[in-house]
Amino acid sequence: MEYRYNNNAFVLGTSKKLTIPLNLIVYGAVIYIGVLYYGLKLLPDFTIASEITFARPDFDNMVRMAVPAGIYLGGLTLLGLSIYEIYTCLNHYKVTYIKILSLFVTLQYIAAAMFLFGLTLVSR
Repeated sequence: MEYRYNNNAFVLGTSKKLTIPLNLIVYGAVIYIGVLYYGLKLLPDFTIASEITFARPDFDNMVRMAVPAGIYLGGLTLLGLSIYEIYTCLNHYKVTYIKILSLFVTLQYIAAAMFLFGLTLVSR
């Protein structure tokens, strides 16, 4: 498998020609489902209106479940991508000196991402 980095298409060596249409298909499907399921409408003042109504306890319950799920998903994604990037760093270059420099820079970016992720968890 060849490692190529072009427009987020590096995971399986897919090309840019395939990545952009797939992104458009996914975004289009999400918008279409949102319009059908939630009755979303674009108003003349460029705001989005919806036909959904819910009570305050329903909203509180949804937030109570969604916030921890989002934190776990974000943490697992950060961990998975960090492991992937360290692995790529160590296996992409042939020269040991460049490997070490690349690993050092990658670890700095991972540390910065972890600090930023931690800042989002601070309660007010």
